[in-house]
Amino acid sequence: MYLLGIDTGGTTSECVVVDEKRRPLGIGDAGPGNYRVAGPDGARDHIECAITEALEDAGIDPTANLVGGFGMGTLDTDHDREVITGFLDDIHCIDQYYVTNDVVAAYYAFSAGGPGVVVIAGTGSMAFGRNEAGDEARSSGWGWLFGDEGSGFDTARRGLRAASKAFDGRGAETALERAACEHFELGSFEDVFTGVLDEIEHAKEIASFAKPVAETAAAGDPVATNVVETAADELAEAAAAVIDQLGIEATPLVSLQGGFGSADVVSSHFRDSIRSRYPDTRFATAVRNPVVGSIAFASLKQGNRVTRAELASLDDSITSLR
Repeated sequence: MYLLGIDTGGTTSECVVVDEKRRPLGIGDAGPGNYRVAGPDGARDHIECAITEALEDAGIDPTANLVGGFGMGTLDTDHDREVITGFLDDIHCIDQYYVTNDVVAAYYAFSAGGPGVVVIAGTGSMAFGRNEAGDEARSSGWGWLFGDEGSGFDTARRGLRAASKAFDGRGAETALERAACEHFELGSFEDVFTGVLDEIEHAKEIASFAKPVAETAAAGDPVATNVVETAADELAEAAAAVIDQLGIEATPLVSLQGGFGSADVVSSHFRDSIRSRYPDTRFATAVRNPVVGSIAFASLKQGNRVTRAELASLDDSITSLR
């Protein structure tokens, strides 16, 4: 039996195949597996492509006994589950699978199912956690229109707003103007404005500007620093909401994950903000390969115990395999 861990989101789908001792054998990558981004057919095709690539990389025949663990973006309602399981059922090489929201998978990636809170700061943002009794809680994750405060998209949008205010004299001067021109490869901020409106089709394409915002903050720009610190405070608010709901205020275990959350200027202010409320917070190292959570989730569903140390080792092994 081989276990497939699949992590999907609005940008990519990744599959890692491991053996019964959870040793990684192959990796595959493809486009977005979030059906609200790619559509059900597109999501299925991307996920199937990632699985096929991972099996080929591992030299495993698709007719082998394959069990899948799926961490799926946009699995929030019964309707979402119906749509997602509908197109996952069409991937015939999987003999059995378990599916959960990608933020829940991210929680398993560092906690191995124990008490803890994960905060995701990628294109979107969300917090999720469990306590000793197995109670669960989540906050944020309302999407780019209603929320996702502290996410890459939210930060990029705030950065572009700050740049526009500086450009027309409503705000303080900031290097974000130049950063936007360089990032979008356009000659002036006016070109950025028209280019973003005309060419950007999805939030993920704007969210990519969050990295230059963080870099501009790290270089000491006060306007960018304010944008980043506001984002980190929003992420801390999401974590606090989950901590309070679950009643784990004493020594909560917290992990900040996601591409934007991995920036030092974000994570350091996030930790300071959390510790201002909960001084004894323990911070778990961010997982470099979120697919670890899908593997942990499926392993536990199969009745196989995993530890945090084993998951950290798996994370290292996947990184070495790349």
